[in-house]
Amino acid sequence: MAKYKLFFSWACALCGSLVSVSPLFNLGTVRRQKSMDSMPPLLQVVLSLANTTLWAGYAYMAEKCDNFIFYPSLVGFSCAVIQLVLHIALRQHGDSELDEALV
Repeated sequence: MAKYKLFFSWACALCGSLVSVSPLFNLGTVRRQKSMDSMPPLLQVVLSLANTTLWAGYAYMAEKCDNFIFYPSLVGFSCAVIQLVLHIALRQHGDSELDEALV
């Protein structure tokens, strides 16, 4: 039973990390086009940042730190910060979806 629990924990941690990393696969397109059209909207990035912060805090404050929640949350937090920086940097170019929505 312990082997299955360990396998399931690793599978969940891997899937959680891949979900966070997957938007960054479009970095080449974003860099070439200097546009955030192929990336998630700003609201989704901010919510992802908040969600991963809460999950990392929960895992850290647990009685026994749950590394299978903590480390994928750190990966997600890092990816969300990268996406947020891209949104801020490309917003100066006027290519962000947020700029179009506000006008």
